[in-house]
Amino acid sequence: MRRILAWDYFVDAVTVVWLILFLLGLTNTIEGFDLAVNLMLTVFVADLIVKYRREPDLRTFLRKRWIDILLTIPWFRAFRILRFLRLLRLLKIGLQAEKFRRKLLRLLRRRNGPH
Repeated sequence: MRRILAWDYFVDAVTVVWLILFLLGLTNTIEGFDLAVNLMLTVFVADLIVKYRREPDLRTFLRKRWIDILLTIPWFRAFRILRFLRLLRLLKIGLQAEKFRRKLLRLLRRRNGPH
């Protein structure tokens, strides 16, 4: 399970780097940009392979991951911004869950405190 999470975090980090390069590429000419983008595309294709290996059925994989498949096609890469926004939403949910966990622990400590 840890390896799966590590891989997902790695792909998310590559997505963030890709987004930064994409935005910089709109305004500047960056040397080595094409090489970097192609290396990241390799990571995204590998991510698709990992997701396919996790899924027991091809039909289910295609139904669940059709957007990811489209995003690996160069013309649709700009839509990776949506993946970045999803990452931000997950971070927000994670922070909210952590706040809830802390409040719950404080409440339980008060309740089960010294008698």
